[in-house]
Amino acid sequence: MDILKGKIALITGAGQGVGQGIAYALASEGAKIAVSGRTLSKAEDTAAEIRRRGGIAQAFHCEVTSKDDLERHVREVVAAFGGVNILVNNAQLVPLGSLLEVTDAEFVDGFESGPLASLRLMRLCYPYLKGDGVVINLGTGAAYRQDSGRYGAYAAVKEAIRALSRAAACEWGADNIRVNTVVPFAMSKGLESRNPPPSCRPCRCAALATANTILAAPWSRSAVRIRATSPARPSLSTAARPIWAEANILRHCEERSDAAIQGR
Repeated sequence: MDILKGKIALITGAGQGVGQGIAYALASEGAKIAVSGRTLSKAEDTAAEIRRRGGIAQAFHCEVTSKDDLERHVREVVAAFGGVNILVNNAQLVPLGSLLEVTDAEFVDGFESGPLASLRLMRLCYPYLKGDGVVINLGTGAAYRQDSGRYGAYAAVKEAIRALSRAAACEWGADNIRVNTVVPFAMSKGLESRNPPPSCRPCRCAALATANTILAAPWSRSAVRIRATSPARPSLSTAARPIWAEANILRHCEERSDAAIQGR
């Protein structure tokens, strides 16, 4: 439909799984995609597939835990495409295990690849996002589980991302930057190695939720339920009000799946 024609989207962790699905979804709407990944060959495969489908994409190597690498990466994307209109912070090392099992190193890796990397990229892209930009950060349904055993460390780092997103939505609304958190239930290759595919009907929640929060925030009529709270600020126009959105899959999938759900 080319709703995003001319927009430039930087997507981390786009070489596989959820990030790859988001890249395909945004490319199908006309966005130029900066496919970011720590394994360049996987990022190149995603970019090649987007080009095969008629889109515009370029692969970039980036290690999100490195401040210097993130700075270099944004410079390369801006040089290649001319700016950044959409930032999707998807890359994340996952510290799974009980509180007694997760090591300090694993938890630090989760923090550095998640909230710290997201904050750094948001700051680096801020000058280019001002005016009509969008930031999409990825949360996790693990933070809402009734039984959060073995997910505590992972949920903690993802909830830190959600807190940063809320602050950015409030602080950057006056700059016409929308900041949303998407909480998908979608099976990635990384999760498949830890969890067998659930029996619930497949839903392509992650890419769909991301596309809808960019295209139709704060409301969506898709298969994703959007809960939005936007503080009323009479001094700001509707477009400039901070937007906070969280996307979750339909209730029947939430109830029937303990893990993520394979997108189709």
